[in-house]
Amino acid sequence: PEFKEFEALSGLNLRINHGERWAIVGRNGAGKTTLLRLITGNFAPTRGRLEVQGSVQALMSMGLGFNPEFSGLENIRASLAYNGLMGQAFRRAVDEVVEFVELGPFLEQPVRTYSLGMQARLQFATATAVRPDILIVDEVLSAGDGYFATKCAERMRRLTESGCTLLLVSHSPQQVLQFCDHAAWLEG
Repeated sequence: PEFKEFEALSGLNLRINHGERWAIVGRNGAGKTTLLRLITGNFAPTRGRLEVQGSVQALMSMGLGFNPEFSGLENIRASLAYNGLMGQAFRRAVDEVVEFVELGPFLEQPVRTYSLGMQARLQFATATAVRPDILIVDEVLSAGDGYFATKCAERMRRLTESGCTLLLVSHSPQQVLQFCDHAAWLEG
């Protein structure tokens, strides 16, 4: 079937500098996730220009990139290896993720058995262990409990203080105020 073309980000002009913390906000369907998918390279722009400088880690869809049949520990190792960590850096990162997620014996269970909160812990800890230049967080923090949110906030604070650029999509004004210095409202 033929579908009418929809220009999700028509007229958008946005410059985000290294180390800035931005919230991307707007109603559902405004183009927030489309913008993030363009930045990660999952989509290519049909018009216009996009320039991304640096390594990107994205926490967008719960469990995305994890094999549901693998254990949590197997997924941690696979993700870190895929992101190029080797040797001592790999071992340190695995240990750091295991400590951060606090899932104990559940790390030996298949990810398909995890709650959304457990998946959020695993995904967040693994993505941030790589120390990206740009960290994209799209609504995944809402899956965790208060304790997890506090741990994430501290880790995100440390990352941004070290120069990591943060792009946060959230419908929570509290998260936007807590994590970001700038915001872009996408409308229509």
